Amino acid sequence: MKRRIAYPILLLAVAACYNSADTVAVEPDDVEPSEPIAGRVVVDDSRSWGSDSYVLNSAAIKGDELTVNVSYGGGCRTHVFTLVLSATFAESDPVQLSAELAHEASDDPCQAWLTEDYVFDLSLVKSRYRTSYGSGPAKVVLQIDGVSGDGLVYQFTA
Repeated sequence: MKRRIAYPILLLAVAACYNSADTVAVEPDDVEPSEPIAGRVVVDDSRSWGSDSYVLNSAAIKGDELTVNVSYGGGCRTHVFTLVLSATFAESDPVQLSAELAHEASDDPCQAWLTEDYVFDLSLVKSRYRTSYGSGPAKVVLQIDGVSGDGLVYQFTA
């Protein structure tokens, strides 16, 4: 003889233990913003650093850092964003440098929609500029795939 479990009774027991006074409402202002994730910066024209899809929500340069806000599908594995710089500057005034934001999703099978901030140290751009053009105040326009307009201006003095 099969034994039948009384699921409705079990649900009533669980519901009886639930007290709505124990619930806590969380407002967006109550949640501490997470720190940006440090992305890596490389010089490579091979485009072999990841080609998984993402949405670039915003990008800005402040000081020696590029900060981007990206959204992508995943949630089960570690995702890596890499700022891939071209090996050569484009001669113009100001000098331009092509770059790509590469995304490696590690074959993440999950489909949660995640939005995160990443920060990239632009010191490599500065040192490469100094090697090619010398010291003094400088301006480099980063032409990053996905950033609309005339690129992002990176200015530095030291």
